[in-house]
Amino acid sequence: MCCIFFAFQQAEVHPFRLIVAANRDEFIARPTKGAHFWEANASVLAGIDLAAGRSKNRHYGTWLGVTKHGRFAFLTNYREMDPSGINPLAKGRGFLCSDFLLSNASPREYLLALRSESSDYNGFNLVVGDLSANEVWYFANRGNESGPSQLQAGTVYGLSNGTLLSGQSWHKVQRGTAILQTIIDDARSSGNRITTLKNGAAHNSSVPMTMDQVVANLLELLRDDTIPDDASFQELSPFLQYVSPICLIHREGYGTRTHTVFVVDSCWNARFVEVDRFEVDPSIVWNGKNVINFREKAGLNEGAEDTFEEGIRSLETRREFDFTIEFLGGNADVIEAAALEEFRTMF
Repeated sequence: MCCIFFAFQQAEVHPFRLIVAANRDEFIARPTKGAHFWEANASVLAGIDLAAGRSKNRHYGTWLGVTKHGRFAFLTNYREMDPSGINPLAKGRGFLCSDFLLSNASPREYLLALRSESSDYNGFNLVVGDLSANEVWYFANRGNESGPSQLQAGTVYGLSNGTLLSGQSWHKVQRGTAILQTIIDDARSSGNRITTLKNGAAHNSSVPMTMDQVVANLLELLRDDTIPDDASFQELSPFLQYVSPICLIHREGYGTRTHTVFVVDSCWNARFVEVDRFEVDPSIVWNGKNVINFREKAGLNEGAEDTFEEGIRSLETRREFDFTIEFLGGNADVIEAAALEEFRTMF
C-alpha cells in the first residue's frame, strides 16, 4: 500500500519547483537494487525491481525514477477489491516508469499512447512529468478516470492504492497531503517575509529554508505511523487497519521498506534521497510464496506459514545524490533564469 505525496510549483511563487515524498510498501525480501545512475543511460537515477526481470528492451522496471534532464515518473499499484481480477501474466508495471524516463515523448504523448494498451497491465496509477515544460500528467487504468489528465501547479497531491480521485478519503492520503502542505507553506514563508527598514528599503527578514531542512521534514513525514482515532477505524478489517498509517510497521515480511525524497529548488539544484529501512539476510531466497503467505496472515488466520521474519532486521541505509538539472534543449533554463532574476528583484 505505497503512498506518494508531491507538488510542483512555478519558480516565481515558490523556492522549490518540485517536491516528491514516497513510501514503498513491499515485501522486504523482494529482490531490489537501490537507487543508482543506470549504466545503460547515465542520466537515469532510480532503483530497479529485480524480481520482474527485464523488459523486451532489456531494461528493468522501477517504482520511482528521475533523470538529470528533468523527467520523472512514479507509480502505485491499484488495490483490486476482487483478487480474481489480478492477471498473473500481465506486463510488469514498473516498466511504465522506466519506459517514460528513457523516452523523448512528452508526458501527454506518452500517456495517450499508453492508454490504448493499458489493459495489458494490472491496476496502476502513473504520474509522469517534465520540468523543462513544467508539465505533470496522471493516468490510471482503473476507477472512473476518463483518461490522461494534466495536474495543476501549486496543488498538493496524495496518491496511494486508490485512484487520485477515489483515494482522497484514505487516512494516510489526507494526513500526508496536510503535512506536505504545511512543509510547502513553511518553505514559502521562510523565504518571503519582508521587513521595511527605517530608510524605507525592503529587506528579507528570514532565512530561507534550506534543502537539508526540507529533506529532513519530508523524511519525518514518511516516517509518520499515526493511526486514525475515530470510531470508523475500529470497523475496518485487520488488514485495512494495518495499512492505514503513512509508514507501515514490519509484519510477516512486509512493510514500508523504502523512503524516497526528491526535491528541485528554484535554481535547478536537485537532491534525491533514498532510505532503506531493513537489511535482509543473504541466506533468504525469494520465491514469491510469501505473497500468498502474507495475504493469508493479513486476515490474522491462525496456522498460516511464517515468512521471512527471522531474516529481516531494522537497519537504515541512506543513499543521497546531488546534481543540477540540465535541459537538452537549453531553452527552458534561460527562460526560467530570467524569471528567477525578476523574482529576486522583487525582494
